[in-house]
Amino acid sequence: MQKIQPEDLKHARTLKVSQNTVSRTVPGPEIFEEILQEVQRKVIGQHELFHALFLGLLTGGHLLIEGEPGTGKSSAVRALAETLELNTTHVMTEADLVGTNLVLIEELDRTLPEFRRNLMAAMQEGETIFQGERIYLLKPFLVFASINPGQNQIALSQAERERFLLSHTMNPPSSHELREIFRLHSIPASFRLEKILSQSDLLEMQRLVKQISLSRHAEEHLIQKIEAIQPSLSVRSALALLHTSQAQAYLENCPEVLPEHIEAIQTLVLRHRIEA
Repeated sequence: MQKIQPEDLKHARTLKVSQNTVSRTVPGPEIFEEILQEVQRKVIGQHELFHALFLGLLTGGHLLIEGEPGTGKSSAVRALAETLELNTTHVMTEADLVGTNLVLIEELDRTLPEFRRNLMAAMQEGETIFQGERIYLLKPFLVFASINPGQNQIALSQAERERFLLSHTMNPPSSHELREIFRLHSIPASFRLEKILSQSDLLEMQRLVKQISLSRHAEEHLIQKIEAIQPSLSVRSALALLHTSQAQAYLENCPEVLPEHIEAIQTLVLRHRIEA
C-alpha cells in the first residue's frame, strides 16, 4: 500500500488522481473551512458539532447527536448536507436506505425497535434486505442521528450506541451567538447553500486518512490511555480512537498522528461508550 507522504499534506495541497483515465484535482483539508464558512450562512456557531460531522465524513463513521429539542441539531446537519454532493435522505423505513449516502434520522430514540435493529445491521454490514433481496449500500454510507434525552424515549442499548463512531452533546448558544441568531432570523430568507464537496473527492479523502501513520509517541500515548480505561473499553472502541485521530491529523495538515490529535477527539469517541 502506498503511504501518504508529508508533501501531500502541505497547505493548499492538491493531489492528482486518475479516475476513468481522466486526471482531476482533489481538494485538500482546507475545503472543510470553506464548508464551515458556507454553513454559517444558515447556522450560527456550533463549531464543535461541525468538527464532529467533519470527522464522521473523513472516517466514514456514524455520528450520534444528543441534545434537547430546539437546540439546532437537525438544522446544522441539514445545512451541512446542502454543501455535499451526496444522496441524502431523512430515513423513515428500511427502504429509504437504498440509494442513499447520507442518512439523517431525527429522534432515533423514538423509532420502533424493529427499525432500529435493521438500521444497526445496515450500519455495521453496509447492506440491507429490501423486498427479500440483499442490497449493498452506497459508499460512503453515513448515519447522522439525533436523540433527545429525557423525552420518554426508548433508550439506546450499549450495543446500539457502539454502532456510532462518534457522539456529540449540544451546548446552548452564547449570548453573542444568540444575538447573531436573532439577526439571521429577523429577515426570513429562502436560499440553498453551495455544493462544495463531491462524493468522489470525499472517498479519496477517506483513502488518504487511512494512510496516515501513527507516530511512536502517539502509539505509546494511545496504549497508555486504553490501558487506563480498560476493562470498560472494547477493541472496537480502541480502533475508533485510532481512526478518528487519523482524521484529526488530516484536518490539521499533519502527516502523522500525534498525541494531541488523540486528546482532541477522545471525548467524541468515548463519551457514549463509557457513560452509557
